[in-house]
Amino acid sequence: MLEAKVENFISRHSFSLKNKKIVVGVSGGPDSLALLHYLLGQREKQNLSLVAAHVDHMFRGEESYQDAMFVKSFCEENGISFEMARINVPQLIADSGKSSQVAAREARYDFFQKMMEQYGFPFLAIGHHGDDQIETMLMRFTRGSTGKARAGMPFQRPFHKGCIFRPFLSITKEEIEGYCQDHNLKPRIDPSNQKSIYSRNRFRLEVLPFLKSENKQVHDHFQRLSEDLHTDEDYLQELTAQAMNKVIIKREKAR
Repeated sequence: MLEAKVENFISRHSFSLKNKKIVVGVSGGPDSLALLHYLLGQREKQNLSLVAAHVDHMFRGEESYQDAMFVKSFCEENGISFEMARINVPQLIADSGKSSQVAAREARYDFFQKMMEQYGFPFLAIGHHGDDQIETMLMRFTRGSTGKARAGMPFQRPFHKGCIFRPFLSITKEEIEGYCQDHNLKPRIDPSNQKSIYSRNRFRLEVLPFLKSENKQVHDHFQRLSEDLHTDEDYLQELTAQAMNKVIIKREKAR
C-alpha cells in the first residue's frame, strides 16, 4: 500500500509531517497529483498547511494552460490554496541559450521559492519517485559525475531558507498510477514525456524497462545506493574539514 510505504520511508529518514507548512509542486501529472492527494489525506491528522504551486511553461499553448486549470479546479474542490505562474520558457531559451529542461527547471524552482517566501512556508514537496531516481543516477553515471552528483536526489536538502523533500522516492511510477486509479484521480498526461529527443526519456523508455525486467525491486537497490553515497560523501567532507582545521591551527601556531 502506497501510504504505508511512504510513511515508513519518511520515518526512516527521521522526518515528520506534523505541523509542516508545505508548498507542493503540482504539474497535474500522475506523480504530483498523487503527492498532493496523499498530503491532503494527511492534512487533518498531521495539521498540515498546504499550497499547490503550478507553473505553465507555455510549451504546449492551450493544452498546458488547461493543465493549470485542472490543478486549480482540483484545489478549489478540496480547499487547497492554489498559486500559478505562466512563464514564457521558449522565450527564456531563445534569450539565454539554455536547454529547454534547464530553463524550465530554473523558472519552476524560482516560482516555488517565491511562493515559499510569500506564504512563509519553509518546506517544498516534490513528487520525484523511485523510477526518477534510477534515471537520474544512470544519467549522471553516464556523464561521469562525481561526488554527491552521482548519488542522485536526496530525500531532503536545503533550498534557500527552507528545504525540499521527496516522500515518493521509495515507490515506483507503477505504484503511483495504481494509487491514482484506486482514488479515481484523473491526472493530465504530458505527451513530451514520450519523446525520445530528451535523454531522460531515452533512459525511461529504453533502459528502465530492461532493469525492471531483471528485478522488479531495482528502485529499492538504487535508493539504498543513493543514500549510501550521500552518507559517504558527507563523511568524507567532514574528515576533510577536520583535516583543514588542523592545518590552519598548525600554521597559526607556527607564525
